[in-house]
Amino acid sequence: MFFSMWPRNPMTNRRTKRPTPGHLMNRNRTRSCRPTLELLEDRCLLSAGDLDLSFGTNGVATCGRAGGIGSLAAIALAPDGKIVAGGLLDDAKLVPDFALCRYLSDGSLDTSFGAGGWVTTGFGNSSDDWLNAVAVLPDGRVLAGGESCRSLCSGSDGDFALVRYTPAGAVDTTFGSKAKGLVVTDISSRSFDWVRAMVVQADGKIVLAGNTVPRNTSFNDLALVRYNANGSLDTSFDGDGKLTVRFANKLQNESQNVAAAVYPATAPGGLAGKLLVVAAIAYPSSDVILTRFNADGSRDTSFGGGTGSVHVGNRWSKPHVAIQPDGKIVLSAQFNDLSSSPSTPWAMLARLDTAGNLDAGFGTGGVTGTILTPNAEPKSLALQPDGKILVSANEHVALGVDYPLVLRYDASGLLDPTFGTNGKATQTATTLYRDRAIDLALQPDGRILLAGTKSGNPGRLDFVLLRLQGDAALTAAARAPAPSSETLSAADAQSLVGEALHRWQAAGADVSGLTGMDVRIVDLGGTTLGLASGHTLWLDDNAAGWGWFVDATPWNDSEFAMPGNQGEQGRMDLLTAIAHELGHMLGYDHDEGGVMADTLDTGIRTMPSAVNVPIEPIVVDSILALDWTGQHHSQRDEVLESLTALLGRSTRIGLGRGNTLRR
Repeated sequence: MFFSMWPRNPMTNRRTKRPTPGHLMNRNRTRSCRPTLELLEDRCLLSAGDLDLSFGTNGVATCGRAGGIGSLAAIALAPDGKIVAGGLLDDAKLVPDFALCRYLSDGSLDTSFGAGGWVTTGFGNSSDDWLNAVAVLPDGRVLAGGESCRSLCSGSDGDFALVRYTPAGAVDTTFGSKAKGLVVTDISSRSFDWVRAMVVQADGKIVLAGNTVPRNTSFNDLALVRYNANGSLDTSFDGDGKLTVRFANKLQNESQNVAAAVYPATAPGGLAGKLLVVAAIAYPSSDVILTRFNADGSRDTSFGGGTGSVHVGNRWSKPHVAIQPDGKIVLSAQFNDLSSSPSTPWAMLARLDTAGNLDAGFGTGGVTGTILTPNAEPKSLALQPDGKILVSANEHVALGVDYPLVLRYDASGLLDPTFGTNGKATQTATTLYRDRAIDLALQPDGRILLAGTKSGNPGRLDFVLLRLQGDAALTAAARAPAPSSETLSAADAQSLVGEALHRWQAAGADVSGLTGMDVRIVDLGGTTLGLASGHTLWLDDNAAGWGWFVDATPWNDSEFAMPGNQGEQGRMDLLTAIAHELGHMLGYDHDEGGVMADTLDTGIRTMPSAVNVPIEPIVVDSILALDWTGQHHSQRDEVLESLTALLGRSTRIGLGRGNTLRR
């Protein structure tokens, strides 16, 4: 009786026992488990800004020691996907040391690093050593920058400090002029110096940026030191490797008063290698000042109308800075509105062009802002490859209760409604110590790492990492051995969108909502091939260095079904990448294989099939609405199971596997 109700496949309306598998012959199709029929209400498709529960323990990873007071300052990603968190640890010695903790990409501690995943380094028995910046080099070695203070940081002396570690976490004794792996630099005799930021140039040189208070003065100046890749001072930078800048007013006395960025080698207009530094200036200026330096340490007079500097904001503090691929500058800072009591903090953003002028196409006159909760402040800044902007902050709820918050803005300066709740994602899975850093990092697949200092454990503070869902990205399975010089055109990309939509429609998906779609070609960086966000599809300009295969006859797949190289081998299939991103726009998550797999290799085409498309709700609802009175519940379950076998696919979004041809 019940089986006769379903003589047709409800998705294809064909009288077949199994749905048509799409356009391609499936040569190697496998299933990891028997498909099961699930109610649509039981499915949960994670959105950008949601906690990634596959990371650590339910999305959270911690690192700490019993009795240790840790304070996280920064995180950095290694080329192999591992995550390095840096800060300080104050334990039995009662003086802080540099502390590093390394995690595997899944959030578990990497026990091959240091002692059980931990490394601590002190510069002396009675020195106060504060790590404030961390970077991972292409070969896996780790740089940590901060300051080392004699006399327990009593204010009498403090120096810039830099350490290099091997990939295994040992101090690299080949680094530094004294071959000890530890480098200490005094800006001037007995000055008190703090490191606030570190950047590594494309040539391997290292810049530490911070501030210095010369001995027996009340000044607070900008201080920069550049080292060669081996840790020696780079004397081509201002003659001795050290540069001090005194502005009209001294720097604010804040732990987050200086930030820096270096223009990448691909920067336009002769900007490659130039250094951009932002500093927070004290009253009466109470603003932030951006200064651009040439490679030799001189000011770049092409910036700021010939002065090399630009003032931005009023009552702004705690700045961060990042550089877009087009050379434009994104600046974040805190603004305190003193007209209310308590004062109202804002997270402020500004964008400037390459000459230092506010960008009128961003926000209002180049500036935008978001009100935060009282006692909250913006903490860090990161740019997505698609031009969106991430800002971390704390959300103060009550005494001792602060949650991490991420704001995401689109490229025009508006909060992005596709992220979290109207552009704001508050994470309540852990509480944070309010006055510590909350750093951001973007993984190549678009997921977002958020790190801070966990509170709530009596007698200790731990490093804590969270991972948030980003805009799902398709990445290359491996790095290209030699980057392709071919660049994808918008016309070539648009020529395949129609065929990709047709493939999804033929598989049973409703593509009517994908009207007005925007396709953009940009350098997504790393191994990222494509991203989807809202109705915008982003494609890397050269397929992460592999080059795109643009199929002139995409409807027949002949290149992937016949022997011989017809241009597809050694290149990424553009049609597959577009179909993958359209799948995300349709609401499907990453899968273990097929068109929704999160990686793609060269010479492969995977297309949607009916197994990628969920069963319509009416199918399940119709069965559950039947009168089952007097029949054992097992009979209903048997009908559901048999229907699943008949349809031959799972109703879970993204569980089904598409068709794959590969030689």
